[in-house]
Amino acid sequence: MRLFHATTLTLALAAGALSACGESRQEKLERELAYEKAARKDDKGNPIPDIPPDETREALRPLLLAIFSNQNRLPDVISDDVDMPNAQGYQLSTGALAAITVKKGLSPKEKARAIIHGTAAADAWVPRKNARKGYGEQLEKLKYSFKEETKDRVFAAYPELKLMAFFGSPESGGR
Repeated sequence: MRLFHATTLTLALAAGALSACGESRQEKLERELAYEKAARKDDKGNPIPDIPPDETREALRPLLLAIFSNQNRLPDVISDDVDMPNAQGYQLSTGALAAITVKKGLSPKEKARAIIHGTAAADAWVPRKNARKGYGEQLEKLKYSFKEETKDRVFAAYPELKLMAFFGSPESGGR
């Protein structure tokens, strides 16, 4: 009886392995290329427009990669004529696909400062494997446990603390 089960199991594994080998390497590459070409969509199914890389962000890339926890993707930077709610001159769209909207007409120094500060703020939204709760969940808990002002203060303090921790660390390399 055991020999019958072992033989059946071996045949089932062999059949499963052979069926997985049905796709050639060329077909696999074509499928992956089709995924890359497919339009990215947000939570509601609306297409996300491709945003060209910003020159200032690309010049700051080594510093931003050191600050930002997601090494695969930096936040997009958009220059727009909007009123900014904070004194830093940027507005952040929150979430995993964060985008930093920088006010048009800023000097190069102010724009660089806004991008660095916005990247530090966007770092809060990067998912972390060892976190018990996401940043958004923690903010909601603060909002409902205390007040909206407490949530706003924590939201505003994170980028400041992130930048202080980075520039005070040896990995900043004296920047």
